[in-house]
Amino acid sequence: MKGRTVTNNARNTAKLWCLGCLLLIPAMGAPLDWTITLLPSANLSGPPGSTLQWNYSIKNLSDTDTLVLNTLDAGVFQHGTPLSIFDFPIVGSLDTVSGDLYQFTWDSSAPNGFVNSGTFALTADFYVGNPSTDDASFDTAAPDKSVDYSVTVADAARVPEPGTLALIFAILPILGWKARARLRMHDSPV
Repeated sequence: MKGRTVTNNARNTAKLWCLGCLLLIPAMGAPLDWTITLLPSANLSGPPGSTLQWNYSIKNLSDTDTLVLNTLDAGVFQHGTPLSIFDFPIVGSLDTVSGDLYQFTWDSSAPNGFVNSGTFALTADFYVGNPSTDDASFDTAAPDKSVDYSVTVADAARVPEPGTLALIFAILPILGWKARARLRMHDSPV
């Protein structure tokens, strides 16, 4: 009988421990995760010489921790000049922030149809408290995120400059007058 009491006590202890674990799970909050979306789109296009820009929307899915962005890598670009304009935001729990991510300026000689494609790779950490004050403490590294992008040279239809149009319209009457004068010379008796 004594052996059964020990076994029952062990079972009851195990049941209470499991019940305690189940009660603690909801108190742990939402998973420590986040999302990033490129705005206006991941795929941009523009003519040679143009500057294109990706913006972002970052959402912290944690209902307890603050998200701090650490690094951004965009890879290698050709036929243009890339520029990181990312502000490495601090995102409060369940908050969403938006801002500027990256700019790319095509060289004026970039070939029509050329495509740069790659991945924006970001790293971040979660903190308990507000990292912009001294009362925050590191919790854990956040999952790394990556977003594919592309930027394409799309040669715009050539539209004449306003000055060019003015010159054309100034010359057309002169050309018309000369053509008319030539016709008169051919029609007149010699």
